[in-house]
Amino acid sequence: MHWLDVASDILKAQTGDLRQLAQLATNDITNFYEGQNLAGCDLRGQDLRGLNLANCNLGAALIDDRTKIDSIYDPRVQLHENYISFKISPAVEDAVIKFANIVGYRYIAWAYKHLFNRFRRRTQISQFEFYISIIKNNKYLRDICIKSDKDTYSETILVSHDTMKFLEQLSIKEPEFNCFNLSLVGAIISKDIRFNQLTGRFMDNIESIELDDFLKLSKFNSTGTE
Repeated sequence: MHWLDVASDILKAQTGDLRQLAQLATNDITNFYEGQNLAGCDLRGQDLRGLNLANCNLGAALIDDRTKIDSIYDPRVQLHENYISFKISPAVEDAVIKFANIVGYRYIAWAYKHLFNRFRRRTQISQFEFYISIIKNNKYLRDICIKSDKDTYSETILVSHDTMKFLEQLSIKEPEFNCFNLSLVGAIISKDIRFNQLTGRFMDNIESIELDDFLKLSKFNSTGTE
């Protein structure tokens, strides 16, 4: 379809719903609005979860209590965030950078926030303990997550109160591990590896596979989306 036809369809659409408008333009709507200035747009009542709304100036958009936005982009959440400083191992730092490049984050802080939030949500489902057990039983993953003098890379980012509370609880629950390393690694393997991939030869080698191998199996490599 010619782009002028797409533009015409959008202009004629009898809706202001961002998700529906994006679907008129592309099959891959996740990153459609990234970097677009949505100041003044009426987003009241819209469900925009799953959309990459980075750099969209959402603080100047019309939002109400029914507007649903992923917390990493939601200006209402950012009003309740605090800075947190932490140290992680160089291996985990390298993995987060690779993850950010795969997903397409412009700023590394977004990748850290995304991964912390991702693993925090895993506490609400049974898969959380499954991924913790993978780390504990994999020598490479265990070594880069455990507390060590090698945790020399420092980072400071804004996180929600819920994430801060989760990390504190994780440090108590798993005292021998650096909770930041553990959360970031757990998020990477739980984000990128579907359960139907954890079978056959991959599962046979699960105790020795390295973090880069998990990233290579990332669904982002094939879709380029989150």
